[in-house]
Amino acid sequence: MGPDALEVLNAGVPGYNSHHGILLLRSKLYAFVRRLGLELRALREPVDAQARRAFFTERGYTPTVPIDRYERNLRRIVELGRGMGAGVWLLTAPRNPHASPEARETQARRNKLDFDELMRIHDEYNEVVRRVGAELGARVVDMAAVYRQYEGEPVFLPTDVVHPAQGGQNLEAELLFRALRSEGLLPDRARPR
Repeated sequence: MGPDALEVLNAGVPGYNSHHGILLLRSKLYAFVRRLGLELRALREPVDAQARRAFFTERGYTPTVPIDRYERNLRRIVELGRGMGAGVWLLTAPRNPHASPEARETQARRNKLDFDELMRIHDEYNEVVRRVGAELGARVVDMAAVYRQYEGEPVFLPTDVVHPAQGGQNLEAELLFRALRSEGLLPDRARPR
């Protein structure tokens, strides 16, 4: 590892949302953040997490975390992280503009909402991330905007709406690497692996 080593801790849990992120930060992640001064990334509210609750029991669309609560959760994550001495970064969530018809239909059916309306809501959550970051002075890594620059490239799984293909994962890694370097958290001689 060495003196210039940077360790990344991915504490993401499939199906977790921003409320779960607060609970993790207060409990299991607290010791790591205090000891390591980690950079925290706000959780992305995945379309799938919103869909799980509405599968077959609800008659209409009900988000797992309504947008006003999501905003409060993001603010709390920034507050908690900073209180622990960590830098907090917020990331927007990209979406596949060219999802297959099957993926579009599945997401619309699971959410009991027209696909285009569902994507409009997804974009509203990203706007909350941008606004909270600007208001609180937290760095926003706008993955959604970056992914739009790569339309036509194989950055998404064609059968999925929000999950990147290997090309998208590489894009995210490179973007975060450059952001870490620009913040002075990586030496200029460091190279991505």
